[in-house]
Amino acid sequence: MGTWGVGIFQNDVALEVKDSYIKKLQVGKSNNEAYIETFNELNEMAADPDDKIDFWLAIASLMYDYGRLTSDVKNEALEIINSKNDEERWDSKDKKKRNHIIESLKEKLLSQQPEEVKVKVVKKRTPKIKPNEIYYLVLDDEAFRNEFFYKYYVYVLVDSWTEYDNRIMGLGDEHALIYLKISDHAVSDVEELDSLPFFNYALNIDNEKKKLEDKRIRIDNQGFSAMKKRLTYFGTYSFHREPYEMIFRWEEWQSVYINYKGENGWNGKSALWAHLINQDVVPALRKNGMK
Repeated sequence: MGTWGVGIFQNDVALEVKDSYIKKLQVGKSNNEAYIETFNELNEMAADPDDKIDFWLAIASLMYDYGRLTSDVKNEALEIINSKNDEERWDSKDKKKRNHIIESLKEKLLSQQPEEVKVKVVKKRTPKIKPNEIYYLVLDDEAFRNEFFYKYYVYVLVDSWTEYDNRIMGLGDEHALIYLKISDHAVSDVEELDSLPFFNYALNIDNEKKKLEDKRIRIDNQGFSAMKKRLTYFGTYSFHREPYEMIFRWEEWQSVYINYKGENGWNGKSALWAHLINQDVVPALRKNGMK
């Protein structure tokens, strides 16, 4: 693990402890639950001869600052401080500064800790779209005028919701899984969509694998909000789903949207629009046509 300074939180172990503990409080865990789950999650660090020093000093300092320091954690940290084992890890140039930091921490841990700090619980997010809703957009950008797919229709079919924590583990954020279908004309009604194949824009897999691949795409639950005003609602319909023999793990699924940061870049268009138009659908059409 890396260290870049003499401070209690100037190392990777301490930052992992901080991130894990605080996020558990943010999802509504009690202090005891947050501590135990952090310990279990990082137990290899807590047992390592070097990393355990950074682990216990960090968790003790952190819990004190939040008014939640327990006697067991305090005693573990004080035992490490009193053992002087930390001094062996520093050269003469940094040892004096580090000793000052450690003595200050010891003084803090032995003092009356502050009142418990209230931690704002982060709320679970759910999609703004519902299963079986269908939307469409038209590829009518002027840049596509000379492309064969100019004024083609891209239909977005909402399959279901799925739980996936991309903010805080254990929060339970839900996201929409969507299918895409593409047509060279506006379909007359929602039932006609069943006659169109699901669109697979994965460019680097062979045709046999494409037949087996789960063609659903996970989109961030906030990402669709900016995109929704650019889409036209087509209706709600329990469209036909195909059974697939191969369902990719999350890391291997194509994700239309990952980190929502509002409407910036891509000429002011939302990131979801950028993926559909600039990064996924259009390149796939150019390379593979409607296959």
